[in-house]
Amino acid sequence: MYTLLILADDLTGALDTGVQAAKKGLPVRVFFSPEAAEESAGGEDGAGSRGGAQAVLVINTASRHIPPSEAAAITASCLRRHGDIPFVYKKTDSALRGNIGAELDALIHERGGPLPFVPAWPAMGRTTAEGRQFLRGVPVDKTELARDELNPVRRSFIPDIIAEQSAVPVICAGRASRARHAELFRRESPPEPDRRVIVFDGESDGDLSDAAALLAGENMTGASAGCAGFAGALMEVLPFPPHAGPFDPAGDFPGPRPLLVVCGSRHPVSRAQIRAAQKDRVPCTAVNTGRLVGGSGAEAAASRCAEFLRREKICILGTEASLGTAETSGGTAGETAALLGKLVKHITKKTGPLHLAVFGGDVLLGIMEALEYEYLVPLEEIESGVAVSLAKGPSRSAHVAAKAGAFGGENLIQKIRGYFTSRENPRKS
Repeated sequence: MYTLLILADDLTGALDTGVQAAKKGLPVRVFFSPEAAEESAGGEDGAGSRGGAQAVLVINTASRHIPPSEAAAITASCLRRHGDIPFVYKKTDSALRGNIGAELDALIHERGGPLPFVPAWPAMGRTTAEGRQFLRGVPVDKTELARDELNPVRRSFIPDIIAEQSAVPVICAGRASRARHAELFRRESPPEPDRRVIVFDGESDGDLSDAAALLAGENMTGASAGCAGFAGALMEVLPFPPHAGPFDPAGDFPGPRPLLVVCGSRHPVSRAQIRAAQKDRVPCTAVNTGRLVGGSGAEAAASRCAEFLRREKICILGTEASLGTAETSGGTAGETAALLGKLVKHITKKTGPLHLAVFGGDVLLGIMEALEYEYLVPLEEIESGVAVSLAKGPSRSAHVAAKAGAFGGENLIQKIRGYFTSRENPRKS
């Protein structure tokens, strides 16, 4: 039986949250869809256990870009299907994109309230002050996220964001204070069940730890929400049973493999990372998705990538749009992800096993499905927001570094390459 259920609306978010538990030595399993998680139940190690420990189940609901009613229905269905799991964490985007109100509403309806919501991630520049969400000190609706192609951020005041999709009452509680909030939780509470969302400010890691300690003291950890930042603090206070303890993520590493970097994000941060790698003479292959649809460009692109991987041991693959050589990708995010996934599969047939680094949750999902992996096991972080996982399938496995488009430092690709090189086992070559 699992101890904690984490629901995330995209796959990179599922990983950067699940890895917070893995860092504590807890066994974690990330499934690509609710259906995949359900199919795994009752398998030989369905709880994802290591050494008999209870585990953390993470499900990608893939619900960020769909209508709010559908997102709420998927969330509610997952909660009912896994109603025996005592603790639930609804992972939200740290910039508050997606169906925030609809999914929090579904969580309150299924698990009751009040629902603590701690959306800050100070280590990544995401902070919450007086109920507003900031990115590096700027309200999120005044940043580049206001121009996000799929989910433009139009507001920064969290009660307004939730109110777009839900009528649930929202209270801005400020920073966590045991005495102040113990009174707040009890004062003027509506009749049971208490269906409020309580938003906590967070401007430092200490604020997140204080919030987690407060919730534990008030017995309010049964259901909570936030991004990966608060998940790390939550792991410190949840009553996990004894487990096998820390493990060595490098223990199962294979021998040397080439590194294929796949970029599906058009975020300026990802583009800057690509440019920095190009300055270090890392080869790139930009593909036109329109030609891939017709099939005429797939063979040439795969052959070009495979040759770079054989010769240079590294290659960056992306659409013309994601690599900055064109304005549009020529398809929806899902279509582009599926096409890149098929192309990666084509490349691996030419090269054999690869290490993978993937920028963008949609593309990561497309690749995992194309390569027929069943789930991911988060291992550790290269840096905040960049998780390394082991992808597992019936007859294959691969190590994958994955991140959302906005995460990571400028030299991240070189850092990922160094990470894999340092952990490879030359005796397995």
